[in-house]
Amino acid sequence: MNIRKKSFIFFYVFILLFLLYSGMVFAEEESVVPRLTLFDCVSEALQNHSEILFAEYDLQDAIWELERLKMEDPRQVALKDLKEKEETVRRAREALREVKMNLALEIEESYYQILKTVQTVESKKRSLEWSKKQLEIVKIKYDGGLVSEKDLLMIKEKVETEEKGLTYAYFNLETAKMGFSLKMGWELDRVFELTDQKFPYDPMEVDLTESIQYANQHTQNLKNAKRAVEDAEEFLELKEKTYVPKKECEKAKHALEKAHYLLEEAKKEMIIRVRNAYVSINSSCDNVNNALEAYQKTEKELEILKIKYDAGMIALLEMVNGHSNLIDAESGWIQAIYDYNLAKASFNQTVGKGYSLYIEMSGSDNDE
Repeated sequence: MNIRKKSFIFFYVFILLFLLYSGMVFAEEESVVPRLTLFDCVSEALQNHSEILFAEYDLQDAIWELERLKMEDPRQVALKDLKEKEETVRRAREALREVKMNLALEIEESYYQILKTVQTVESKKRSLEWSKKQLEIVKIKYDGGLVSEKDLLMIKEKVETEEKGLTYAYFNLETAKMGFSLKMGWELDRVFELTDQKFPYDPMEVDLTESIQYANQHTQNLKNAKRAVEDAEEFLELKEKTYVPKKECEKAKHALEKAHYLLEEAKKEMIIRVRNAYVSINSSCDNVNNALEAYQKTEKELEILKIKYDAGMIALLEMVNGHSNLIDAESGWIQAIYDYNLAKASFNQTVGKGYSLYIEMSGSDNDE
């Protein structure tokens, strides 16, 4: 009897422990924060974002209207009406692609904004840790009569300033995440983390001549202008083959001349846009290199100032100012990398390459 009772108690305790452990595991799984790559974010947005869905509805409506027209008696369908419906479908398809490309670019920008604020938070943390460490050192020196009360108050004030700066940095990070959630179509309080914790700085080699040639073939404005010339040529050919008043043929010729003119203007504008984007991406790359050099130089200067301060050669204020200069230099480096990534994405958009992740997911640069 005692053995059975002990076995029952043991079994009961075992089940209880198992349930407790399962509950802990389940709770731990529930609390796991999703970690997202840029690819994950863009992929999800392109599949579920309301702007995409609305553009897809418009395209589907245009296709339905075209199919309905084709199902009617061909003798009752004018060629002009058919062309208009086909043009509506084409424009709806281009609009869908444009919405996807713009959304992907906006998400990339917002993604980098979070990375920038994350780096700022980490920088503020390191700065606060440094200031607190210096405060402890100064307190010891003050108690030993080695530094003045003015120095003690100064370093205390710096710690307070750094604490406020870190608080603001966390607030800005939360705001950046809310802005990202808005772009993604999520609730503003969505909890997530990004897998990247540093900027993906990957300098891109750019050839101006090749970029202009590529843009001449792939930018949407030029595609539209070239298509307008083709349509005008077809329209003129149709007028010349039919018996229409001479005035109608002249109008068609003038329309063709205008289409050619607009095409040439579009080419000139494209060249200027590509050249400006070329300057922007190269200058952004130079800014990153200069900012890094400035940061490394300031870092070495602070090391020298610390040695001098420990040797009693300079005042505490000079070393504190040196540390502030280092934080400013680091902020400049972070901003330079952020600006470069945006310039790189903008350059790809300008030359018609579109958004690399979008093309990788779709398998091509067209939504046909």
